Amino acid sequence: MLLPIMVGLQTLVSVSELEGGEDAMQSPTGKIMTDWNLRLEQKTDEALSRSSYQPDQGYNVRPFDNGRHFCLIRTNVQGERCPEEY
Repeated sequence: MLLPIMVGLQTLVSVSELEGGEDAMQSPTGKIMTDWNLRLEQKTDEALSRSSYQPDQGYNVRPFDNGRHFCLIRTNVQGERCPEEY
């Protein structure tokens, strides 16, 4: 009699933990998303900083923050800066 209740409670706890994990993945301010965005930013900066990188036609690579970060800007817009510089 007690076994089905215990199994049901354990299943409920497991499902709750899984849903909590999914919510942590989707939260924009959570550690998982913060770490993901930081790694993405580092990879982007590394790719753009390589001298062999050729941006699409109509764009230039612009360094900012003393050359520690990079972004793409349009060549046809005078005075355009990286979003982080505004």
